[in-house]
Amino acid sequence: MNYPIDIIWFDQDMYIVGISKNLAPSTYPQTFYPNSPSVYTLEVAAGSADRLNLNSAARGQLNCKAI
Repeated sequence: MNYPIDIIWFDQDMYIVGISKNLAPSTYPQTFYPNSPSVYTLEVAAGSADRLNLNSAARGQLNCKAI
């Protein structure tokens, strides 16, 4: 990775099951995992999870225009 990212994990019902925020390129090759099993993973620019007010209780539909 070349820039900081947030990683957001979703289960099969699109509930957020984990968020890792502001992961810097220097964390490579460390691996990151959600707190619960996930089906989908979304990597976005660092700060996006906070800007979108995402938390582990959130459920929703992904709208790429919002990101």
